[in-house]
Amino acid sequence: MPRFYLDVVEDGVCMADKEGMMAEQLDEAEVEASFAVAEIMTDPRFTQLRDLEIVIRDEQRSPVSRVSLSLRRARRDKMH
Repeated sequence: MPRFYLDVVEDGVCMADKEGMMAEQLDEAEVEASFAVAEIMTDPRFTQLRDLEIVIRDEQRSPVSRVSLSLRRARRDKMH
């Protein structure tokens, strides 16, 4: 079973996954990355976070997929 690494990139700053995860296929790693993105973006500790990306890398650490989300908040009194 191959190992995939899910490197988190928050507003341009990369945090490399040192352990990785075992998955039968890339699809499984993409689903896990999607859940991680959703969880991080809804965490109240990250209210200033705007762009989040998870770069999925294979066992050779080559990028094979990306899951990302950009969030923009606009309050009515600050909208142009």
